[in-house]
Amino acid sequence: MSKIVKTQREASTGRFIQTNLGKAKASKFALVEGMSLNSDSRDLISRLERRGLKGDALRKEIMSSFATKQG
Repeated sequence: MSKIVKTQREASTGRFIQTNLGKAKASKFALVEGMSLNSDSRDLISRLERRGLKGDALRKEIMSSFATKQG
């Protein structure tokens, strides 16, 4: 059996269509690179997702939670 693979290309320019990576794909890439979330990070992401944050807003909140506070 052969594997059927379809790549998406834009009709007018022939360029590949870029789509966002989902949470499952991103975690698979992280495992390949040898990275894993600790329990604190996992809890933080779950808490932020329950608040309804997605995309850039979620990344911004994650970065700000790990930033050092200077006063």
